[in-house]
Amino acid sequence: MGKTSMQPNQVLVGYDWSEVGEHALTWALRYANTTASQLHVLVAVDEQHRVEAAGPGPVDFAYTERLHDLVASKLAAACAALGDAAAIDYAVHVRIGKPAFEVLMVAGEIGADHLQRLFRAGI
Repeated sequence: MGKTSMQPNQVLVGYDWSEVGEHALTWALRYANTTASQLHVLVAVDEQHRVEAAGPGPVDFAYTERLHDLVASKLAAACAALGDAAAIDYAVHVRIGKPAFEVLMVAGEIGADHLQRLFRAGI
């Protein structure tokens, strides 16, 4: 089933709090803002790929909820910083699993039109 002209583009960016991740997220926000695309931000974690910002503890539902809240707050602040013109429609996805696999899964689920890949070295 093809897209109609009324459906926004779906843009997916992987985010991991690294310097490269910050650049990718900034790019994706600007792209979504200028193209009226829906932005999907994915954080994929497992015991080997943890995010320090979420704090200690097992990688479980509570851990993913903390990550979700951190990313949502970051996106809200970034949209505010872009000014009144920034009416970016965004969604936050936090998955437990191997980052490369989760990026591909979410891209398929949302019908991503543009995939901005971000992986740490060695993943």
